[in-house]
Amino acid sequence: TYMPRLHNPERSIWRGLEAMLPSVVSAARHKDGPPQFRSPGVLDWLSDLSREGFLPSDQIVRTWVVGVAYGAQNATFKEIVDDRLTLRVVLLREDQPALGALADGAVKDAEGTATAVARLARNIAQAAGASKDSSGPESTARERLYAALDRPYRDWLASLSSETDILNARTRWQAIVLREARTAATELVRSASPAAWVGREVNKQLVNVARAEAWFYAELRKVLGTAFTRRETPPLEAAS
Repeated sequence: TYMPRLHNPERSIWRGLEAMLPSVVSAARHKDGPPQFRSPGVLDWLSDLSREGFLPSDQIVRTWVVGVAYGAQNATFKEIVDDRLTLRVVLLREDQPALGALADGAVKDAEGTATAVARLARNIAQAAGASKDSSGPESTARERLYAALDRPYRDWLASLSSETDILNARTRWQAIVLREARTAATELVRSASPAAWVGREVNKQLVNVARAEAWFYAELRKVLGTAFTRRETPPLEAAS
């Protein structure tokens, strides 16, 4: 039994891309049985039209998501969701899942990096004396990174086509994420207080700015391995 998925007005549409792409949903079904959710029927239809030859693989699709977030007892409208995303039909194709998986993997790159940036902000705050239960610096750093990646991801996604080299495209994206993550980390380190540089013991280990930064870059290497191992980063393809 499938029910409509709820909209989260705090998240851009691309951060929930996995639920939209028939190619990604189909791949999960083939490996693990019935999927937990279904992709939108209109996108399934476009995938079928392309597979049957009625639409070219590189046909541009401009998706428009509109919905609401309900208030107390689902009796009122709390937020209105209105977002758009441009991509090509080939990303929807169930019989050609590589590009869909690439787009979904790029979202996961952003998620993993946002977690690393948030952890850096939390460690610096705790090194300065903040409570372990304080989540303000963490959530602020996370959302700032997502905001910095919003336009770059949309442009990168729109550039993907049937001619795209998968590895080079992933490298380009990870290089963008790495650049924004470094910028975020630099701002956090520069704004750290003297007390944070000295540090304090948290969970029986010393936490200070230097150690927090070292942990951050070690985590980035795990999340964005391709960006660290490939030196040459081709320029971003222009979207048609």
